[in-house]
Amino acid sequence: ERLVARAPGKSETLKRPKADRDVLRLEEELSQRLGTTVRIRAGAKKGSGTPVISYRTLDQLEATLARL
Repeated sequence: ERLVARAPGKSETLKRPKADRDVLRLEEELSQRLGTTVRIRAGAKKGSGTPVISYRTLDQLEATLARL
């Protein structure tokens, strides 16, 4: 029964929590300025969080860090 309950097609999709508009705007602005994807994960405490900067190569990471 557990296997059937977890079978594909069930409405169990993983979604990002609804982000604050200001946080989404900051993600977009940082992504544009740094030239790579930036996500801000909300922390357990209200108003806290962690920025996550994506990169594909070490060269891209170094270039992104130079922009900071």
